[in-house]
Amino acid sequence: MQIRLDPSLTETVTLQEITRRQEMGDLAPFREYHLAADPLYHCHPDTREAGFRRLHALFFERLGYAQGVQQAVHEFPEIEARASEVVVALAATSVEEGADLARERVNGNGRATTRVGIRLQADRFLDLSTLQRYLRHELCHVTDLLNPDFGYEGDTVEIIIRNRYRLLWCLSIDARLETAGREPLADKPMHWRQFDAQYGKFATAVRQAIFERLWRPEPVSHTSLLLMARSSEALLRLAGDAGQKGEGGPRPTLLPGSPCPLCRFPSYHFVEHRSLLDSTLTAAIQQDFPDWTSDKGLCARCLEAYALRTGRW
Repeated sequence: MQIRLDPSLTETVTLQEITRRQEMGDLAPFREYHLAADPLYHCHPDTREAGFRRLHALFFERLGYAQGVQQAVHEFPEIEARASEVVVALAATSVEEGADLARERVNGNGRATTRVGIRLQADRFLDLSTLQRYLRHELCHVTDLLNPDFGYEGDTVEIIIRNRYRLLWCLSIDARLETAGREPLADKPMHWRQFDAQYGKFATAVRQAIFERLWRPEPVSHTSLLLMARSSEALLRLAGDAGQKGEGGPRPTLLPGSPCPLCRFPSYHFVEHRSLLDSTLTAAIQQDFPDWTSDKGLCARCLEAYALRTGRW
């Protein structure tokens, strides 16, 4: 397996570090760099460009960055065994950062290849320990994607649930890293704060029960993560006895972005208080939706429509 460093990354990170050290009073890297770089300006453009690529790659290695990237990748034998190439490139913004998997494709020799792509902002290299924590976390995402038991088949995740899916997946990854004795990108208390903020509509005991069952050393499949991101009922089943249960099992909780039980359109404004649903409104809704009960709630738009119909507006 080959680890390939994009020239834009090695150039940006090298010049960033030389400038940083120069500002701190360490002029040695600056002088060494310009001693090698200045003659290149007198070369033919093609020769000059190739020369600067080699120079930046050399400094990137001397500064310890190449070894830092290689060390993180080598921690994952699954990637070394399955991937033909790991490409590390520059990310312009934090939104572009992360690791992803290019599905197997046939190369010119008729062999199937799998490529891993990693995008990093230059600032990540200001602290090698922080960089390694981030790489370790992102490469764990890749090992999940490579694992047939994870079950990922290129599913398209709707925008409204993408954040919840990633929250749950990252939680699972850092739980596994911490259990394995590796430093996670975010620790358990930090993940709890994120989970607590996302699922604040659950009772505290329910949130705690769900979180503790998710923070475990065993991997969670893509199918399970997707189901929990889409369905509050799936998450509530994890809470066990701490869940909000009624006669029919866990009581549904409508999370922001969930589909309305009536119109099925995603909504961020739901009505779940029985005091707002009198018998006339409830009867009118049940004429159209016989299986609906007030416990299931409805979106604000549907409430407005039925309130107008029944003269309750």
